[in-house]
Amino acid sequence: MPATSTSRHKPKPWPTLTCCSFLVALLLLGSTPAAGWWSHGHSHITEGAIPHLPQPLQSFFQENLNTVSALSASEPPGKHYIDIDAYPEFFAGTLPRDLDDLIDLYGFSFVDQNGMGPWTFADYVETLAGEMAAATDEQDWLDLLTTAAAQAHYIEDMHNPLHLTLNYNGQLTGNDGIHSRYEGEMVVRHLNNLTFAQTEAVYLPSVIDYVFDGIDIHYPFVDDILAADDLHAGGQGRYNENYYTGLWNETGVFTQTLFQEASEAVANS
Repeated sequence: MPATSTSRHKPKPWPTLTCCSFLVALLLLGSTPAAGWWSHGHSHITEGAIPHLPQPLQSFFQENLNTVSALSASEPPGKHYIDIDAYPEFFAGTLPRDLDDLIDLYGFSFVDQNGMGPWTFADYVETLAGEMAAATDEQDWLDLLTTAAAQAHYIEDMHNPLHLTLNYNGQLTGNDGIHSRYEGEMVVRHLNNLTFAQTEAVYLPSVIDYVFDGIDIHYPFVDDILAADDLHAGGQGRYNENYYTGLWNETGVFTQTLFQEASEAVANS
């Protein structure tokens, strides 16, 4: 997916986007009720991404902030996860990043069952790029928001460690229910602590490599989340305010990083 510098963007009533802009704006919206980061988290990340955008996109999405925020609280169809630890090649550093190559190794059913989040996201990038290239008026821009919404949601979910593992809900380790406790209940309680430093969107030579490089970084946090759950539930399953405070104390620093990086991915992709 080629890109151009922001210097080529000329102010027009409706942005005329070259490819860098396609990918910068792609993710600013979300599309039905959110599961990964819950509605609060998705809206928060999406709003945090807008200042990273170049003009005229930043102004456009800022003017439509209420709509953007509402849409980003929604969940698109499909499986926005990948059980990356279902593949021994991931740990060996030899996992194919090409979907056809992975299907050749494991068969379509296995790959589909374990989630195709990275490739579905990349498909949305390509689709939205085409829609933006063809957009000429306000209605065209409004019509493509559903695609933008789905794309945003997918990349935000790829920044949630529990969307990267077979043990997504702690069901394999006695941490049942950790998915909603971490990504939802804890995040809602500490949303104001999850702030965003403004950065500038950058060109990505490969969307797929960007997603998988992120997975390499984010996957180890799965064990940290489970360890924090064990520590503060105390084996008693007591999920009170003390529990959520403890969970935040153990995971808040890297959760802040995940939110920041997710907002940058929304603007970069």
